[in-house]
Amino acid sequence: ISEYAPKVRLWEVNGQFLEDFVEHMCTKKCPRTGKNYAKKTVSDIVDNLGVVLKAAIAADIPISNPVPLMDRNIIHGAEKPRSYLTIEEAKKLAATPTTNKRMTLLFLFSMMTGIRYSDLCSLTWNDVIEEDGKHRIEKLMVKTGKMLYLPMNETAIELLPKRGKGGENVFDVPTIQALDKALRKWVKRAGIEKRVSFHTARHSF
Repeated sequence: ISEYAPKVRLWEVNGQFLEDFVEHMCTKKCPRTGKNYAKKTVSDIVDNLGVVLKAAIAADIPISNPVPLMDRNIIHGAEKPRSYLTIEEAKKLAATPTTNKRMTLLFLFSMMTGIRYSDLCSLTWNDVIEEDGKHRIEKLMVKTGKMLYLPMNETAIELLPKRGKGGENVFDVPTIQALDKALRKWVKRAGIEKRVSFHTARHSF
């Protein structure tokens, strides 16, 4: 702020000021790397500014805080369409032979359940509940810290390996880089012209 607008007053920090400031930060070079600041960095700086304005309001300074109302698209750009497989493409992919059985199994299981890579890595048999012939996943999600309650369809159940002990991992999961590399080859062999990563399975679900 002191570099961009050293004489700005608190009451002058309005919506237009924020937009101009964000535009400045998005084109500014980081002295340490010589590259543009990351969008998250710009977002964090704006959030810090919002904290200052909130504190000023709490101190009875007659100003407004435009940060909560700011459209974050001016930082991150408009949301891009998510890549996903249609039902026809999913069937086509599943019917395409591949030598990497582990990647195939994990991708299809994620596509049938919507489970994230991080949760797949930590999924144990304690998380897979079987009652009255039906299966469900009950798991604390790594990314959100919230509980996941997920009924499993027949295809997902068929993809499960032989049940192990409660605390054992359900799957032996390789690195995401290894999965994505094998997946790209599988997708290309299936003739699907889309940019597909392992996370595409969750979008497809």
